[in-house]
Amino acid sequence: MKHIGHIHSMQVLKNSILFALFSLSFFHLQAQNHSLITDIVVHGNDRIKTETIIERLPYQKDGRFDEQKSGEAIEQLYRIGAFKQITLERETQKNNSVALHVTVSEKPRLKHVIFEGNTVLSEQKLEQVIGRATLSTISEEQTRYLAQAIKKEYKENDYHHVVITPTLTFDSDNTTQATVTFTIEENTPSRVRTVSFIGNKALPGRKLRQFLRNQEIWLFGPLSGAGKYDPEELNIDKEIIKELYQEAGYMDVQVPKTDISFANDKKDIHITHTIDEGPLFYVKDINVSPDPDLPKGYLERGLTLQAGDIFNKGEIRKMMKAFKELYGEMGYIDVDVAPQMIPDKEAHTVAIFFHIKKGKKWRLNRINITGNESTHDHVIRRQIVLEEGAVITQSAMDASKRRVEHLSYFDKDDGVIWKKHRIDEELIDLEMQVKEVPTREFSAGLDFGPSKGSTEAGMKFFTSLNLRNMMGQGWDSALTIKTSTKHINELRFNVNDPYLFNTNVSGSFDVAYNKQVYDQWKWISPAPHE
Repeated sequence: MKHIGHIHSMQVLKNSILFALFSLSFFHLQAQNHSLITDIVVHGNDRIKTETIIERLPYQKDGRFDEQKSGEAIEQLYRIGAFKQITLERETQKNNSVALHVTVSEKPRLKHVIFEGNTVLSEQKLEQVIGRATLSTISEEQTRYLAQAIKKEYKENDYHHVVITPTLTFDSDNTTQATVTFTIEENTPSRVRTVSFIGNKALPGRKLRQFLRNQEIWLFGPLSGAGKYDPEELNIDKEIIKELYQEAGYMDVQVPKTDISFANDKKDIHITHTIDEGPLFYVKDINVSPDPDLPKGYLERGLTLQAGDIFNKGEIRKMMKAFKELYGEMGYIDVDVAPQMIPDKEAHTVAIFFHIKKGKKWRLNRINITGNESTHDHVIRRQIVLEEGAVITQSAMDASKRRVEHLSYFDKDDGVIWKKHRIDEELIDLEMQVKEVPTREFSAGLDFGPSKGSTEAGMKFFTSLNLRNMMGQGWDSALTIKTSTKHINELRFNVNDPYLFNTNVSGSFDVAYNKQVYDQWKWISPAPHE
């Protein structure tokens, strides 16, 4: 027992010493970590000024050193884009102060970019792909990255076997300057010739093909992108196939393999999807969570599938949308509809239950409009049917969004987006983010000889300038000028305001100048002689 106690005492003593050493080391590191910076020295820079480097550092002379900021310091210097290597070192001095040493290795300056072997893509296009206008320095790693960007551009133009070889050479008389040469072997273009399926019995191949991203080439296919091969969209094609089967009742369908082969000297691409259809599933039971605020059986009216029907994922999505619209119309714009599907793989049936969390109703505090650099607020606000202080409904939000989109001043895909900002337990602000597009249209033409609009002979010109959303006021204006080599035949300016004085009355202003010019023709017919 004494021997064990002696060992235990020795162990306690050992642990005490280790703890004391650790504590001293910790406090020493803490003291170093907050040491005063007496100097910051930069080494290795030639083109980049020392002041520029020091300004990027999260450290200052006579400030405190914090080791946790070292990673941030190196990252900030790399963002300059002029260095291929950066080292940050700390030199401990008297009175626990430190001096920081920043050593940089600059990238060589890019003197020339040369493209060899390119015929499909022009030199101007390739320079645009690599961003030549903003490319001032270069490195080996960067050349490989730029080569991949060029290769991607070629693939988008159906050249999937292109080989790009970058070469970086330094000037013999000035090693700080370099030229990069991209040697390009374009080879032949490849297009999707066939898309086939293995294992599809329930759905014919012609139905599956028409929805896929990678489609077969045909006579007018290039107009719609048919024949273009995109390997990144193969996974999307697999999901599309699964969706089509699940809409037909095949809940467990799988696409385990997709084979790609090249033929005809790599000009033709053959895609083969292997499909495991699985069994046909039927609806065993379908229900929706009850809502005490609605009459009994009211929500069940929105169930378009019944027990015994063939499973259909598309119908499930439609029911989800219908429930969201129903609650959104009642003011529950944050409603969450989550379908739970419990399959019985032995009986080939599925039980479906819709969980609905309607959340709460919100009242509108105010509407903020952002992104409209040219269009005035009132042009957008008069299209919004929501009222501040009232309960927000999804239908009012959707209708307002459609009305603003109909102005055609904003991007058709993501030009109008609603965002919600909570103020308190009852109020939220709605932010309408818009993305403007150019609203100017210019056209010009050339005509020769008499026409229906003008009997004057000779050369005639016409130009037309249409401004939708003139001055950001929502006015539609047009300027038309028709001239000949001698006269101004027509000058017309028109402005139309569909909301005159911000009312529902439209008004227009039209000024026109029109001059009809007729050439003098003299017919000479000599009298006949017998």
